[in-house]
Amino acid sequence: MPVALPVTCRPLPLLILLAAGQASLAQAAPASDTLRQVTLHPQGATIERALTLAPHAREARFSCLSPDLVADSLQLLPAADMGVGEVRLELKPAELLPECDRGSRVRELEQQSRQLQAEKEALEVSLNFLRHLTGKELPPGPRLQDTLETLRRQTFEQLQRQQSLKERAEALDRQLAQAREQEGEQRQYQVLTVPVDTAAGGELRLVYRSEQAGWTPLYRARLDTATGKLSVERRAEASQKTGEDWSSVPLRLSTELGRPQGGPGFLAPWLLDIRPKEEPRPRYAAAPAPVMMADSKPGALEHVQVTGSRVRSPFTPEVFAGEFATDYTLPGRQRLLSGAQALQLSLGQEVIEAGVYSRVQPQVDNAAFLIAELSRPAGSWPRGKLQLYRDGLLVGDSQLLFSGEQKVDWVFGRDDRLRVRRLPERLDGAQSGLISQRQERQVERSYEVENRLDKPIPVVVLEASPVSQHADIRIDATFTPEPQPGEWREQRGIRAWRQTLAPKQTQRFSARYKLSAPADAQVTGWR
Repeated sequence: MPVALPVTCRPLPLLILLAAGQASLAQAAPASDTLRQVTLHPQGATIERALTLAPHAREARFSCLSPDLVADSLQLLPAADMGVGEVRLELKPAELLPECDRGSRVRELEQQSRQLQAEKEALEVSLNFLRHLTGKELPPGPRLQDTLETLRRQTFEQLQRQQSLKERAEALDRQLAQAREQEGEQRQYQVLTVPVDTAAGGELRLVYRSEQAGWTPLYRARLDTATGKLSVERRAEASQKTGEDWSSVPLRLSTELGRPQGGPGFLAPWLLDIRPKEEPRPRYAAAPAPVMMADSKPGALEHVQVTGSRVRSPFTPEVFAGEFATDYTLPGRQRLLSGAQALQLSLGQEVIEAGVYSRVQPQVDNAAFLIAELSRPAGSWPRGKLQLYRDGLLVGDSQLLFSGEQKVDWVFGRDDRLRVRRLPERLDGAQSGLISQRQERQVERSYEVENRLDKPIPVVVLEASPVSQHADIRIDATFTPEPQPGEWREQRGIRAWRQTLAPKQTQRFSARYKLSAPADAQVTGWR
């Protein structure tokens, strides 16, 4: 069972100190703990460490803990028949903790810089050799042309590689300067000590949380227009700034927020009542005494004082709001250093059922767009950045968000396979009746959509029809050809033609509206 940990800096109880002094067995050097598991959440991390204690051990010590760990999240999970006492949590400088010096970020970057410099020097030697070649070294005869082409290609590749090395060196210099600045500050670690009582020894586990870590979901959707196949790759970007060494850690990603959330709140009852009748007041009653107000309106707060501040974490939970929780356990051990570049991870790929068609909205744009229409697939799909690829080419960025809609559309760029033409709109206005009691207007819209390919293309053409919001406004609509029944996706006034255009086919879509309203009415939207 987890043990609740009241964190304190008070000295150990006297009885425990006496028991430690009377121990008959000599105490071994304190063992070092191991990082058992790290679970990254959208707004933090849950970290689990383990310490193996010898028989009759009197104290357990966990060092090199994050200086920003959440103290009230500490949990100790002792082995069977192991007792634990009161916890002490102290913040100590790194100079006093030699066991925490496991290799700094600066030394790692400096080693990379030396390797890059050696690669640059070797490349320069190769380029100098190519520059100083003369005709004496080249074979005469018909093989000369092939040799010159080989030299040209090699020189071009080496120059490209030289430019790439230069860009990598500049980026590495920036990272090294940032790391030196961070490491120049006083590094500190939390050290947790707790008295224990164990005859047989065993494992003591420590679980705690840090909010200086997290991960963000990324998605890559790839559409093959030849087959209509839509595949989605799940990816993750993970980073941490806990100050801890995560050079080789079992890593798990979870869509859970990782911290307690609020409840559903209070549901107030729906109360119905009848107000009592007011007693008639005397006609010449004395006026009530005035009440002094401090320049405030009735019902307003006279004084409000706000204290404290709210710091927005770089790993915000909003991108996961409303989604189901899923865990991703990564194979092997991962390297995720504090303050280093974010780790890019692949979480798998799957094929999603989708309907692919071209959408045309002539009232907005004389262009067609390729659409993948899909329902929410099974599993957890937290909201995140979505990259859209069509036949291997990146065509746009979006946000993956499955909300309450029945269908979701992913737009894979313009569809130049179709030509869209909007014909001139026809308008006609008139008065009806002998006394002209009503005004009328007729509007006709027509569009042409042409399939330029030698294969059929499914097309959806959308039309925004007028909607009456008053009983005296009458609308009579006629469509050619007949659109789908009802409104498109329950959007008010939006009608849809859905057809598959044959190869090289040109199809006309028309909508004719007869509008009628009272002669003296000023109708908004009337053109």
